[in-house]
Parts: sequence; structure tokens; C-alpha cells
Amino acid sequence: MRHSSRLLFLLLCSGLLIPISSPARPFALNGTAAISASYESNIFQTADNETSQWLSQLSPTLILTSTERDNAFDLTYSLDYLYNHRRSTSSTNNSLAGIWAKRLSPRTNIELTGGISLADSPASEAVSNGSLAMQLVQLDPAEQQEIIRLLFPSFNWPGGQFSPNNPLHLAIAQSEIQTRYDNATATTQAAVDELFTALGTTRKQYWNSSLGLSSTYRYATSGTINLAYLFNNNWNNTDNLSEDDSHRLSLTVAHQLSSQLQTTLEASHANNHESLTDNSRITIGSLQLLYQFNQATDLSGEYRFSDTRYSADEPDQKIHLGRLTVTHRFSDHLELQASGYAERINRTTNIDEQGYGLSAGLIQRIRNGQISLNAHGSLARTHQNESWNDLRQDWDIRAALDYQPFKDLTVNLFTSYARQQFWATTTTVTRTLEAGGGLSYPLSAELLLTLSASRERQDTDNQYIDDYTNDQISLTLASDKDLFRW
Repeated sequence: MRHSSRLLFLLLCSGLLIPISSPARPFALNGTAAISASYESNIFQTADNETSQWLSQLSPTLILTSTERDNAFDLTYSLDYLYNHRRSTSSTNNSLAGIWAKRLSPRTNIELTGGISLADSPASEAVSNGSLAMQLVQLDPAEQQEIIRLLFPSFNWPGGQFSPNNPLHLAIAQSEIQTRYDNATATTQAAVDELFTALGTTRKQYWNSSLGLSSTYRYATSGTINLAYLFNNNWNNTDNLSEDDSHRLSLTVAHQLSSQLQTTLEASHANNHESLTDNSRITIGSLQLLYQFNQATDLSGEYRFSDTRYSADEPDQKIHLGRLTVTHRFSDHLELQASGYAERINRTTNIDEQGYGLSAGLIQRIRNGQISLNAHGSLARTHQNESWNDLRQDWDIRAALDYQPFKDLTVNLFTSYARQQFWATTTTVTRTLEAGGGLSYPLSAELLLTLSASRERQDTDNQYIDDYTNDQISLTLASDKDLFRW
């Protein structure tokens, strides 16, 4: 897999060099940079003996662009450097990404994309006397994904694959991880133990590389056909994290049936190869409709079907998803969006699942700002032993204000409340209240100063995690400047 990463890097560079041969080609170099300091009062999310820390971060980016009549390319290099003052350790993330687009004819375009990145960071920390649920949130995203792969095989995460940045996903994992570990095989338990035992022992490196090619053909004046291929590769310097590569081929047809109705039909097939688990093949098909009733009201609908087949032990599964969204603009200042979905999962193990969800958002634009209110709720049930049983229920509400009291000064405030209830083996309820705000002010045409602060409080009856309060403060100075044009 390491040789594949280097090969992709060479292919990317060679692809980007193709259009450079034109001597009259215009170029532009843009640079952005941000330096920030942040504070967190309770990084281990414990009820007592809180541990705080300060972080400093530097994030420069260079963007080289060139555009001609029939082709264009974009090459972006970025660096994220993070220093932890409490641990006296640093981490870096270097990435290089490029896009080359060319118009072959008035109706046909092709696009080549590619990227490569290297993340280097210190070992994750262990929570002293912490449960598996508390240790989970201290792992980096790759380690969390490995724990999920081991203990939550074929689990249907709301909205798609497990995401470490999704609070609901983490709450689900924390509510069930101990029970799933206790019921796992000795081999799986040993693999999980090895991951947690390795905490604090060695630095980690993660490589990611990707290469994509797509072609878009416009037929008549009302439709497009897009054919795309994407290859993605991940590897690391540890022996207990899975490495993988995937190949994905997709076809998308979009057509404007009338001035009010647009349709999009998509089909894709992906082959995923894993070093430590079952390989899989995923076939997805979807149909999307967008209908404009009038100037004020839009209606969109989607049906999506996916079929996942594994090469060995994990159960195959089929997912049917339907979603309906309505957007209505009462006036230039008031807008409402409401949506609902229904989902059904069928597995070869006969442990099926179904879920429902509703969400609504209201935006009121006021002089020099806007007020928004968003609410969401969902319910999931599982079918086992010829009966349906509640699996999880969650809902949340969030209110926010963005306002400009003076010229150039922007103020934002927010508050949110979330409640999650799970029925894994025992019923647990977790409530989270968060509030915060921020200020942003341009010091000049190229410098922006931003200050943000928030407080989060969690209350739970889950015996494996703590009630806690956590405060966060961040100060950022960002710059954006055109460096050269030639």
C-alpha cells in the first residue's frame, strides 16, 4: 500500500504538469494562514479531577491556480501544526491536493483529481481508571474507527458511516461499547485490549492518497451524464490498525424535465479491500426529484437503495431510505425548511432495523443579522425474535443569533439541548446542554480576528461515563492574501 501512495503522488504531479507546457499560461499564487490558541477545561470529560490544557496551532496554505479557455488546474498545499503545552508534544498534518479540468468539446469535460496527506501525532492518552466508554473519546479518529470495526460490525449508524465528529454516533458507541466488549469473542477482546494497551507508547503516522477521474457530457440543453472513478488508499505505521483501499465507479444522469421539475439518477459500485477484516462490495442506486411549486416553495424527494455484501463473516445487508424535504419562503426575511425520512435495514442474520426522523429549521432575517431555530428528532427500532423493540431515540434543539451591532464587528450566540435514550441491554438517558458565542473583527483587509467560547454540560445515568462540565475558549488570527500573479 505504501508503494501505491507513492505511485499516486507521481501520477498526480504528472497530471498537473500536463497543462504547464503552455508558455503564455497565466498563474496566480494565493496564501492563507491562521494562528490560534485554544483552552479546554476538562479534556477527559470526568466529574472530578478535571484536566485542562492549552493548544497552539499554525495553519498555512498555498494555492496555485491557472485558468485558460479550455483547461484549468488548482494545486493546494496545506500544513496544520499543533502544539500541546500540557504534554509538550506536537503533531503535524501535511497535505497536497490537485485538480485539473479540461474541456474537450462544447459538450464534454474531463476532470482529474488527486491528493496525498501525511499525519504525524503523539500517542493517544489513557484516562486514569477510565472505562472503555471514557477511553473511546480519547482515541484519534483512526483508532476509534478500528474499535467500531471490531465491536460494531454491520452497525447502521444514523446518516451513514460512523463519524467521530458526530455527537450522536459517539453517544451510541459509549452506551453500548462495554456490553459489546463483554459479549465479544476472545480474539476480538484481545484486539481491543491491544489497542488500548498501546496508548501512550509510540507516535503514529497515517498516510492517505486518492486519485479520481470523471467525465461530464451535456446532452441537448437540459441534461448531463457524469461517469466517475475514484481510488482511495489508507495505511499507517502500526500493526493493530486496519489498512484499506477502495475502488468506486459511479454514473450520474441529471435531467431538467420542465422549468419546475429536475431529476437525478445515480448508480455506483465500490470494492473495498481491508487488511484486517472482511472485504466488501457496495452497490448503491438513488433517484432524486426537485420540484419548484412557485417562487416561494420547493419540494425535494429522494429514494436510495444500497446492497452491501461481505466476503466472509459479517452479515450482508440491504438498506432502503426515503426522504422528503419542503422549503418555503414566507417573505424575503422568513424561511422554513422541514424534512422527514424513513429507513429500513434487512440483514442476512434476520436482525432487521427501521428508523424514522423529522427535522425543521426556521430562519428570520433581521436588520444586520439573522436568527435561526432548528429542531431534530429520530427513532430507531430493531426486529429480533419476531418482534419490534425500541433501540434508540434522540432529539435536539438549537437556537442561534448572528448580528452585526457595529460596522465590521460580527457577534454570534447559540444555545442547544440534546437528549438521547438508548435501549441496548439497559435503558440509559444522556442529556447535553451547550451554550456559547463568538466575535469576529477584521483588523485590515487581509487580517481577521476571531474569539469564541462555549460551555458544555452533560448529565447521564450511563454507569460507564461521567456527568461533566467542559469549557472551551479559542482565539484565532487569520490572513488571506494574493501573493503573486504572472
